[in-house]
Amino acid sequence: MGPMEQLWEQIAKPAEDGQRYISYKTDQDLLFLWANGFVDFRKYTLADWIAAFHDSRQKDGSYRVTRAAWLAKERFRYAGPIGEPFDPQRLKEREYSEEEFAKILKAFVCPSTWIHEQNVPDIVAYFKKKQGLKGKVRIDKGVKREFQESLDKIPSPLRILQLDVARFSKGKPAKGGEKTAYQAGADAQRLAAERLAQLARTKEAPAAPLETPAIPLKELKKRKAPHRA
Repeated sequence: MGPMEQLWEQIAKPAEDGQRYISYKTDQDLLFLWANGFVDFRKYTLADWIAAFHDSRQKDGSYRVTRAAWLAKERFRYAGPIGEPFDPQRLKEREYSEEEFAKILKAFVCPSTWIHEQNVPDIVAYFKKKQGLKGKVRIDKGVKREFQESLDKIPSPLRILQLDVARFSKGKPAKGGEKTAYQAGADAQRLAAERLAQLARTKEAPAAPLETPAIPLKELKKRKAPHRA
Protein backbone atom coordinates (compact mmCIF):
# COMPACT_ATOMS: atom_id res chain seq x y z
CA MET A 1 0.00 0.00 0.00
CA GLY A 2 1.49 3.33 -1.09
CA PRO A 3 1.63 6.53 1.00
CA MET A 4 -1.39 8.15 -0.66
CA GLU A 5 -3.46 5.02 -0.23
CA GLN A 6 -2.43 4.82 3.43
CA LEU A 7 -3.56 8.40 3.92
CA TRP A 8 -6.85 7.60 2.19
CA GLU A 9 -7.53 4.71 4.55
CA GLN A 10 -6.76 6.89 7.56
CA ILE A 11 -8.62 10.05 6.58
CA ALA A 12 -11.49 9.30 4.18
CA LYS A 13 -14.94 9.42 5.81
CA PRO A 14 -18.31 8.07 4.66
CA ALA A 15 -20.87 10.60 3.41
CA GLU A 16 -24.65 10.52 3.20
CA ASP A 17 -24.48 8.88 -0.21
CA GLY A 18 -22.68 5.89 1.30
CA GLN A 19 -19.38 6.69 -0.44
CA ARG A 20 -16.14 7.66 1.26
CA TYR A 21 -14.44 10.99 0.57
CA ILE A 22 -11.62 13.19 1.76
CA SER A 23 -13.29 16.55 2.27
CA TYR A 24 -11.93 20.07 2.22
CA LYS A 25 -14.01 23.08 3.19
CA THR A 26 -12.30 25.82 1.16
CA ASP A 27 -9.25 26.62 -0.96
CA GLN A 28 -7.55 27.55 2.33
CA ASP A 29 -7.37 23.86 3.20
CA LEU A 30 -5.50 23.19 -0.03
CA LEU A 31 -3.26 26.19 0.61
CA PHE A 32 -2.45 24.86 4.07
CA LEU A 33 -1.24 21.54 2.69
CA TRP A 34 0.78 23.17 -0.09
CA ALA A 35 2.45 25.73 2.19
CA ASN A 36 3.38 23.14 4.81
CA GLY A 37 5.36 20.75 2.69
CA PHE A 38 2.82 18.17 1.55
CA VAL A 39 3.26 19.23 -2.10
CA ASP A 40 6.57 19.46 -3.97
CA PHE A 41 6.47 23.26 -4.13
CA ARG A 42 9.54 23.51 -6.38
CA LYS A 43 7.77 21.55 -9.12
CA TYR A 44 4.16 22.65 -8.64
CA THR A 45 2.69 26.06 -7.89
CA LEU A 46 -0.25 26.64 -5.59
CA ALA A 47 -2.35 27.29 -8.70
CA ASP A 48 -1.32 23.89 -10.09
CA TRP A 49 -2.31 22.18 -6.85
CA ILE A 50 -5.72 23.87 -6.58
CA ALA A 51 -6.47 23.28 -10.26
CA ALA A 52 -5.92 19.56 -9.73
CA PHE A 53 -9.00 19.54 -7.46
CA HIS A 54 -11.29 21.25 -9.98
CA ASP A 55 -13.33 18.09 -10.64
CA SER A 56 -13.87 17.61 -6.89
CA ARG A 57 -15.16 21.13 -6.21
CA GLN A 58 -18.76 21.43 -5.02
CA LYS A 59 -21.21 24.27 -5.64
CA ASP A 60 -20.61 25.71 -2.15
CA GLY A 61 -16.86 25.93 -2.73
CA SER A 62 -15.99 22.85 -0.69
CA TYR A 63 -14.29 19.75 -2.07
CA ARG A 64 -15.24 16.09 -2.06
CA VAL A 65 -12.34 13.96 -3.23
CA THR A 66 -12.99 10.38 -4.29
CA ARG A 67 -10.45 7.61 -3.79
CA ALA A 68 -9.47 7.62 -7.46
CA ALA A 69 -9.09 11.40 -7.50
CA TRP A 70 -7.00 11.32 -4.33
CA LEU A 71 -4.63 8.63 -5.59
CA ALA A 72 -4.19 10.62 -8.80
CA LYS A 73 -2.57 13.39 -6.69
CA GLU A 74 0.45 11.17 -5.98
CA ARG A 75 2.57 13.10 -8.49
CA PHE A 76 2.18 16.26 -6.38
CA ARG A 77 3.30 14.74 -3.08
CA TYR A 78 6.76 15.73 -1.93
CA ALA A 79 8.72 12.50 -1.68
CA GLY A 80 12.28 13.81 -1.79
CA PRO A 81 14.84 13.97 1.00
CA ILE A 82 13.83 15.93 4.08
CA GLY A 83 17.05 16.24 6.04
CA GLU A 84 17.63 18.24 9.19
CA PRO A 85 16.67 21.93 9.30
CA PHE A 86 19.51 24.22 8.26
CA ASP A 87 21.15 25.92 11.25
CA PRO A 88 23.31 28.93 10.29
CA GLN A 89 25.17 28.67 13.60
CA ARG A 90 26.90 25.54 12.32
CA LEU A 91 28.71 27.49 9.60
CA LYS A 92 32.36 28.19 10.32
CA GLU A 93 33.15 31.86 10.78
CA ARG A 94 35.81 32.67 8.21
CA GLU A 95 36.30 34.21 4.79
CA TYR A 96 34.85 32.32 1.82
CA SER A 97 35.44 32.82 -1.88
CA GLU A 98 32.48 34.15 -3.82
CA GLU A 99 32.00 30.68 -5.33
CA GLU A 100 32.01 29.00 -1.90
CA PHE A 101 29.57 31.53 -0.48
CA ALA A 102 27.25 31.12 -3.49
CA LYS A 103 27.30 27.35 -3.00
CA ILE A 104 26.26 27.78 0.65
CA LEU A 105 23.36 29.99 -0.42
CA LYS A 106 22.22 27.50 -3.08
CA ALA A 107 22.66 24.41 -0.91
CA PHE A 108 21.16 25.67 2.34
CA VAL A 109 19.53 29.10 2.26
CA CYS A 110 17.56 28.88 -1.00
CA PRO A 111 15.93 25.47 -0.34
CA SER A 112 14.99 26.64 3.16
CA THR A 113 13.42 29.95 2.11
CA TRP A 114 11.54 31.60 -0.73
CA ILE A 115 14.80 33.07 -2.04
CA HIS A 116 15.39 31.92 -5.62
CA GLU A 117 18.80 30.90 -6.87
CA GLN A 118 18.53 33.71 -9.41
CA ASN A 119 18.97 36.10 -6.47
CA VAL A 120 22.26 34.56 -5.35
CA PRO A 121 24.55 36.91 -7.36
CA ASP A 122 22.73 39.92 -5.88
CA ILE A 123 23.09 38.54 -2.37
CA VAL A 124 26.80 37.87 -2.85
CA ALA A 125 27.25 41.43 -4.17
CA TYR A 126 25.28 42.81 -1.22
CA PHE A 127 27.53 41.20 1.37
CA LYS A 128 30.72 42.04 -0.54
CA LYS A 129 29.74 45.71 -0.63
CA LYS A 130 28.65 45.69 2.99
CA GLN A 131 31.91 44.10 4.15
CA GLY A 132 34.19 45.95 1.74
CA LEU A 133 35.94 42.78 0.61
CA LYS A 134 37.17 41.91 -2.88
CA GLY A 135 36.42 38.44 -4.22
CA LYS A 136 35.45 37.13 -0.78
CA VAL A 137 32.63 37.15 1.76
CA ARG A 138 33.19 36.65 5.45
CA ILE A 139 30.63 34.62 7.37
CA ASP A 140 30.43 36.10 10.83
CA LYS A 141 27.77 36.49 13.51
CA GLY A 142 26.08 39.26 11.52
CA VAL A 143 25.75 37.15 8.38
CA LYS A 144 24.45 34.24 10.42
CA ARG A 145 21.89 36.57 11.98
CA GLU A 146 20.69 37.69 8.54
CA PHE A 147 20.48 34.07 7.40
CA GLN A 148 18.38 33.23 10.46
CA GLU A 149 16.15 36.23 9.82
CA SER A 150 15.37 34.97 6.32
CA LEU A 151 14.70 31.46 7.67
CA ASP A 152 12.27 32.86 10.23
CA LYS A 153 10.50 35.34 7.96
CA ILE A 154 10.13 33.42 4.71
CA PRO A 155 10.52 29.69 5.44
CA SER A 156 9.88 27.45 2.46
CA PRO A 157 7.34 24.61 2.70
CA LEU A 158 10.31 22.23 2.89
CA ARG A 159 11.74 24.01 5.93
CA ILE A 160 8.36 24.03 7.65
CA LEU A 161 8.17 20.29 7.01
CA GLN A 162 11.73 19.83 8.31
CA LEU A 163 10.98 21.75 11.50
CA ASP A 164 7.75 19.82 12.06
CA VAL A 165 9.44 16.47 11.48
CA ALA A 166 12.26 17.49 13.84
CA ARG A 167 9.74 18.32 16.55
CA PHE A 168 7.75 15.19 15.80
CA SER A 169 10.87 13.03 15.98
CA LYS A 170 12.29 14.59 19.12
CA GLY A 171 13.13 12.01 21.75
CA LYS A 172 12.61 8.99 19.51
CA PRO A 173 15.36 6.37 19.53
CA ALA A 174 17.24 6.11 16.25
CA LYS A 175 18.35 2.90 14.64
CA GLY A 176 21.46 1.57 16.33
CA GLY A 177 20.50 3.08 19.66
CA GLU A 178 21.48 6.67 18.85
CA LYS A 179 19.58 9.28 20.83
CA THR A 180 19.22 11.84 18.05
CA ALA A 181 16.77 10.15 15.73
CA TYR A 182 15.68 11.28 12.29
CA GLN A 183 13.02 8.92 11.01
CA ALA A 184 12.04 11.43 8.37
CA GLY A 185 10.03 9.28 5.98
CA ALA A 186 7.77 7.63 8.54
CA ASP A 187 7.31 10.80 10.56
CA ALA A 188 6.51 12.93 7.51
CA GLN A 189 3.80 10.43 6.60
CA ARG A 190 2.35 10.59 10.11
CA LEU A 191 2.48 14.38 10.02
CA ALA A 192 0.58 14.38 6.72
CA ALA A 193 -2.09 12.16 8.26
CA GLU A 194 -2.37 14.45 11.29
CA ARG A 195 -2.70 17.54 9.12
CA LEU A 196 -5.37 15.96 6.96
CA ALA A 197 -7.23 14.85 10.08
CA GLN A 198 -6.90 18.37 11.49
CA LEU A 199 -8.47 19.85 8.37
CA ALA A 200 -11.34 17.38 8.64
CA ARG A 201 -12.00 18.44 12.25
CA THR A 202 -11.78 22.22 11.96
CA LYS A 203 -14.13 24.70 10.35
CA GLU A 204 -11.29 26.68 8.81
CA ALA A 205 -7.74 25.80 7.90
CA PRO A 206 -4.96 27.41 9.94
CA ALA A 207 -3.49 30.45 8.26
CA ALA A 208 -0.63 29.63 5.92
CA PRO A 209 1.85 32.28 4.77
CA LEU A 210 2.41 33.08 1.12
CA GLU A 211 5.37 35.18 0.06
CA THR A 212 6.71 36.28 -3.29
CA PRO A 213 9.40 33.70 -4.15
CA ALA A 214 12.03 36.12 -5.49
CA ILE A 215 12.97 38.19 -2.44
CA PRO A 216 16.52 39.57 -2.11
CA LEU A 217 17.99 38.91 1.32
CA LYS A 218 18.66 42.62 1.85
CA GLU A 219 14.91 43.31 1.66
CA LEU A 220 14.01 41.04 4.56
CA LYS A 221 14.38 43.71 7.23
CA LYS A 222 11.70 45.75 5.50
CA ARG A 223 9.15 42.95 5.87
CA LYS A 224 7.14 41.90 8.87
CA ALA A 225 7.34 38.27 9.88
CA PRO A 226 4.34 36.34 8.46
CA HIS A 227 1.98 34.52 10.78
CA ARG A 228 3.09 30.92 11.12
CA ALA A 229 0.51 28.14 10.79
